[in-house]
Amino acid sequence: MTKHLLRLFAALLPWLPVAAQAEMTTLRICYESAEYKPYLNGVDAVPASNPGLIIEQLLIPSATQAGFSMELYRRPWNRCVSDMQNNLTDAILPAAWTTERESWGRFPGPVRNQTGRVDPTYAIWPVRYSIIVARDSTLEWDGNKFSNLQHGLGAPLGHLATQRLKELGVLQSSNIKPETAFNMILHQRLDGYVLEELIAQALINQNGLQAQLKTLQQPLFETEWYVPVTHKFYAAQPDQLWLFWENLRAQRSKTETQLREQLVNNSAAPPADH
Repeated sequence: MTKHLLRLFAALLPWLPVAAQAEMTTLRICYESAEYKPYLNGVDAVPASNPGLIIEQLLIPSATQAGFSMELYRRPWNRCVSDMQNNLTDAILPAAWTTERESWGRFPGPVRNQTGRVDPTYAIWPVRYSIIVARDSTLEWDGNKFSNLQHGLGAPLGHLATQRLKELGVLQSSNIKPETAFNMILHQRLDGYVLEELIAQALINQNGLQAQLKTLQQPLFETEWYVPVTHKFYAAQPDQLWLFWENLRAQRSKTETQLREQLVNNSAAPPADH
């Protein structure tokens, strides 16, 4: 276990008495290696502190109260999915639900023993995927189709947004990083780029592009993020996992208003002076 993970684990210990700590089950979680503020802080390495608000305020207390000790590590998103498919990790964060993903991930459904459906009350967070365009762009999206399309759109590799754009026949590339996409938009080589709403706003602000870029009012889609686990891990720990998901639901209900305000404020903050 790395020094970063040891520090993170040490921060969790006060939640439980000594006897309970000795019996904790390890929950190994892979999450996105890229920095996506205000949700995920840092790049590649697991931060020893301030890993991100949904990890700090939702994931950590919910998992710890369920009797899990967490081992967090980071990979590119497609690698996290591959690790899950090959049982190299127990869970991934954060993942939107699709019926296809049920083949390799166990999501919390409305009925405990039912698969093929998901219950949004167990989600770690609801999200909107916005379309970033140039300020003077004529691109339009009515929720069903795009108008005034010239070059196509992009999204991060492996993200659900990439699949949606491909289904709509408007995907230019499935492997464009945000900063590259912004440059392509400004040089009229890409019509738009899709990111979660607050992540999009934070990146626009961090790059000082508020005057050049905007997000369309209508998002590409809205969904929820979950913490799915492998079918193997679920089979071994069903009661503990349901306790974790129940804790997550309760923790989100208790903190959602305050947490949403924090996330919005963090995404709107101007870039720091250097």
